[in-house]
Amino acid sequence: MAGPGYYLSRYFETSYEVWYRGVKPCTNAPANAHYTGPGTPDSPDGTIMDANDCPWECDDGFGHTSDDRCLPLCRIGETAMNGINIYAEKHTKYAMAVPRNGATCWISATRGQGGKLVPVN
Repeated sequence: MAGPGYYLSRYFETSYEVWYRGVKPCTNAPANAHYTGPGTPDSPDGTIMDANDCPWECDDGFGHTSDDRCLPLCRIGETAMNGINIYAEKHTKYAMAVPRNGATCWISATRGQGGKLVPVN
């Protein structure tokens, strides 16, 4: 059995048993994240080899972006609004400024219909 951040690798089958000869560390989590479980084991038919798909989540104080990064959340007041993260810095082309105690935090956005900004994580 593989622990969080690892997956079973090098599948081997005998007429009696299925074996995995080792475990490999996952590398799919971005910076400022941690693994929450093991990845998918290599498969006997060869369709999943080196799966490296361990589940992960962002560390405390970091928000999961739509492009699978973990970036710092606003440190001045609330860190989310209606389920949308409020980030410490602007990191997308379009963003909405959120004034906080004389400073500014940011909600990431994209252009929707009619050119209006639509919040995204």
